[in-house]
Amino acid sequence: MMPTATRVGPWGIDVAHFRNNDDVGVVIGNFANEMTSLYVSQGKGMIYADESIAQGIGPTSRISLKFGIFFWDYDLDGWQDILCVNGHLDEDIVKVQKSQSYRQSALLYWNNGGDGYVMVDAERSPGDLMKPIVGRGSAYGDFDGDGDLDVVMTQIGGRPLVLRNDQVTGNHWVRYRLEGKPDYNRDANGAMVELRSGGMSQRRFVSPTRSYLSQSEMVITFGLGASTQIDSLVIRWPDGLEQRIESPSEWLIVDREHHVMHPK
Repeated sequence: MMPTATRVGPWGIDVAHFRNNDDVGVVIGNFANEMTSLYVSQGKGMIYADESIAQGIGPTSRISLKFGIFFWDYDLDGWQDILCVNGHLDEDIVKVQKSQSYRQSALLYWNNGGDGYVMVDAERSPGDLMKPIVGRGSAYGDFDGDGDLDVVMTQIGGRPLVLRNDQVTGNHWVRYRLEGKPDYNRDANGAMVELRSGGMSQRRFVSPTRSYLSQSEMVITFGLGASTQIDSLVIRWPDGLEQRIESPSEWLIVDREHHVMHPK
C-alpha cells in the first residue's frame, strides 16, 4: 500500500541524505498544531513516507508555528541535524489558544547517528538560539571562518539575529567551494558532493534554496567527528561530469576550506 499524504500548512523546506545512505529526507515546517513533516524515500521510485514521529521530531514540534527550517551539522560529528525557527502570525493568539504564543523558541534536533533525532533543550544549548522570537527566515554560513556553521534568523518587529556557533567538541571538518564553468552554472548549483571518511559516507547538495524566504551559503561543509583523514571525494557536477579525488591530495586535507574548479 502506498503511503497517503496528510494535508498540512507548510512553510520552510529542505532536503538531505540525513542517514548517510541512499535514503532522501524532505523536512517541512508546518503550521501551528501540526507536526513537522519528515518525508523519507522508500526504496526506488517516488514513494515517500512521513517518518516524523518515528524519527523523534513529530510530537515535540506540533505546537510551534514553524517557518525557516534546514538540515545542518551544527556539532560537526558527520550527521545532519535540524534547526527550525518559529513564530506565530497573530499577536493576540494566546487569548484564543492558551497553548500558543506570538514569540516562540527555535527547535534544534540532534541527529543520533542516523537512528533518529533528539531535541536539544535550552540547558544543553545555552545562549540566544532558544530565545523566543517571532521567527521567519533562517540561513547558515561560516561567518567567522572557524569551520562550523553560524546562523542568521529574521524576525517580525526586531532586527535579524546573527548567532555565532562556538564549537567545544574538538570535531574536525572540511569545506568545499565549487566553481563551475564560466559560461555554464558558475556557482555549480545542483552539484552533489560525496565524501568518505572514518568509515562513513556523507553527501551534500550544492544549493542556496532552503528554509523559508532565505538563502544559505553554497559552500559545502562536512563534519568529520574525530577523524583526521579523508579517504575520497566524488563531485557530480551539474553538467553530468563525475570527478573523483582520492588520497593523497591537497583537496583532502582536513580543517580547511578548499576551492575546487570544474576540471574542464
